[in-house]
Amino acid sequence: MMGTVKTIRNAGFGFIRTDERTEVFFHRTALVGGLEFNEQLVERRVRFEVISTERGPRAVAIRPE
Repeated sequence: MMGTVKTIRNAGFGFIRTDERTEVFFHRTALVGGLEFNEQLVERRVRFEVISTERGPRAVAIRPE
């Protein structure tokens, strides 16, 4: 999937808005491809996969577009 990082939180997580206009949770450990968890990540276009968890959908393997 593709989308844009919309928010990050100091606790190490954030949300991506998909191109389909839904929001998906992610944890900083899901960042790959040289992405760093900092303010510059907000509004960055990314490619990612979504998995199902007990708490709902979660983005993983998040990499630059």
